[in-house]
Amino acid sequence: MMVRIVAPHFTAGMVRGGACAPILHYMRAKGWTLRQIRAYCHDEQGWTMELIDDEKPEYVECRGGWATLYRPLIERCEREGYTVGQVKQKFGSMRFYVDLDHAAGETLPPELELAIAIAERASQTVCEWCGGPAKLREHCHYLFTACDTHHREVISERDARR
Repeated sequence: MMVRIVAPHFTAGMVRGGACAPILHYMRAKGWTLRQIRAYCHDEQGWTMELIDDEKPEYVECRGGWATLYRPLIERCEREGYTVGQVKQKFGSMRFYVDLDHAAGETLPPELELAIAIAERASQTVCEWCGGPAKLREHCHYLFTACDTHHREVISERDARR
């Protein structure tokens, strides 16, 4: 998992290189958690932080902020012999699809169905970009889940495109 910070005086930084890398390495070396780094970046400095899941499979089509939700589900499906078809954002929340042979009557165990439903519901409270506390938002008929910082960023970005 990489962390990208965009600050006014930095173009962009990533844990594995870039202008902000020394800051992030220092924070990690001091034992800071992602939650503490996020709070420092967003609340104290006004910087934007985004989690980038650089090891996600090709069927994952959502941002890295939800990696804590989809990764355990992918691992569980693999352990139990199921194939994940797609993980994406739809109507502002995460959708997790498992390939099943419905014609042959294949179904998921109720416990796995429940775990997927809980993760999909939880995605409405986790920022798609940074994994921080968030809420479901709408802008010009576009639904997304974002913290206050990324909410402002998405609105300004979408308004600039119009």
